[in-house]
Amino acid sequence: MRKKNKGIQDGLRPGEEKIKGVDCAIDAVGYQARSDEDPSREKAIQVLENCVRIVNATGSIGIIGV
Repeated sequence: MRKKNKGIQDGLRPGEEKIKGVDCAIDAVGYQARSDEDPSREKAIQVLENCVRIVNATGSIGIIGV
């Protein structure tokens, strides 16, 4: 019987929990962002707000843009 290879995500120490969210996000929007609630309105920080919401507490956000 073969042992299952543990990946980085499976290699938690006893008592550790996997952090929810992604490790990093990049805001590289090339046009004015639209509001999630009302797509007819522009909301310049919408993509940044979405990045902050999905990136875990120890993750990184890269902002590339004008």
